[in-house]
Amino acid sequence: MIIIPVREGARLKLPPELARTDLPRRLLKMSEESPIEIFRRCRGGALQASAVVGTVTCGTVQIEIWPKTAGNDATHDRTFLLNLLRFVGYLNKYHADIGGVSDAPGNPIEILIGEIAQDILNGLREGIPRRYEDQDLETTEVRGRIDFGRLSTRLPATKTLIPTRHALLSIDHRLSRMIKWVAQTLLMLTRSARTEEKLLSILAVLRDIDLARFSNSDLQSLTLSRFEMRWERTLTIAHLLRQGRSLNPTTAGYLSGITLVFKLHTLFERCLRRLLPAALQSPDLSVTHNTKRLFMLHSSHRDEAVVPLRPDFVYRRNGVPIAIADAKWKLLKESTKGYGIDAGDLYQAHAYMSRYRVCDTLLLFPKTRWMREDWSESYLIPGTDLRVHLLGVDIESLVSPEKEVSSHALARLARATVAFIPAREAPGTIS
Repeated sequence: MIIIPVREGARLKLPPELARTDLPRRLLKMSEESPIEIFRRCRGGALQASAVVGTVTCGTVQIEIWPKTAGNDATHDRTFLLNLLRFVGYLNKYHADIGGVSDAPGNPIEILIGEIAQDILNGLREGIPRRYEDQDLETTEVRGRIDFGRLSTRLPATKTLIPTRHALLSIDHRLSRMIKWVAQTLLMLTRSARTEEKLLSILAVLRDIDLARFSNSDLQSLTLSRFEMRWERTLTIAHLLRQGRSLNPTTAGYLSGITLVFKLHTLFERCLRRLLPAALQSPDLSVTHNTKRLFMLHSSHRDEAVVPLRPDFVYRRNGVPIAIADAKWKLLKESTKGYGIDAGDLYQAHAYMSRYRVCDTLLLFPKTRWMREDWSESYLIPGTDLRVHLLGVDIESLVSPEKEVSSHALARLARATVAFIPAREAPGTIS
């Protein structure tokens, strides 16, 4: 296996012997087939990694995409990714020394694969999950319910057999197929002999499960009962794996490769869901994530609402909106006008403030090397009372497992956010 490291947003430097093959085309095709953009063409025709982290396997080549951090070295990047995955809940255990993991030195994604494999193995020790699965049978006696649609089309020679649909307690169902598919896919991603052994054991236990009957729609519609919640983490990983690979082995998506990637924006936002409420210092203040959706426009003639607005976070005082906050995973540039912020982000902030009738929006960016400890910048929209505040969030310190480091960073986040939250709601705000 050829390992090629690259940082998010950086050009992918392929060895000359690989650059002359169809590998770049296959990687770009894989990205196009995925809901998440993984690679894009940059100037000169080379490939550039998008704002994702994770592992991409294409044939005998594995590309490891690491976050771009203030430390600017591989060990620092990998430690940060490890802390990030642990903080958002993808990793359950704390691995203090990733360099000490003998079969996966310094690779958080490999550690994650190993954890998932062990998690599945532990679950199967309790037995393969069983479910009632509908089966179409042809019998001489009635079992279950008669399928009258099929019965009405029977030829006279087959009238002795009764078509029925019967729910049998089975081990071969959508949940067990999902588990086997995850194990099979992770086996193609792992480079760890220990993890490979675990995954082969899982596949041996699930040898009677028929993966040919597992489809994309089965995965999308799969829900867990309250007795099956121990498989929730496996289902989450299945959806992540599905982003880079088709479930149908005859499609191009399967042949292009396999990915286990995470959007850095999503990881950043999930961290802030925990951090922003923890940074509140007043009992009458609250910050919510999944807010009630509002629409930007409403048609009086067709009685329909269009252009949904759903900001990442809404600050409220006594239940009334007073400010909007949005997570933006982008490294701002000190020497660029407006720090390189996208115009679309500012249009979006204006739409949020107008519709929620608040005067302040906080755009939360990851803190980078040039920013001082409590860096922020504010802009006023001319002719209005609307303000947009840019805040640098020290996410590396906030997700650190060292309590002293993370608590100090949380105190700084609390000071930074409270400085831009109005003391009272603006006139005309909506509830």
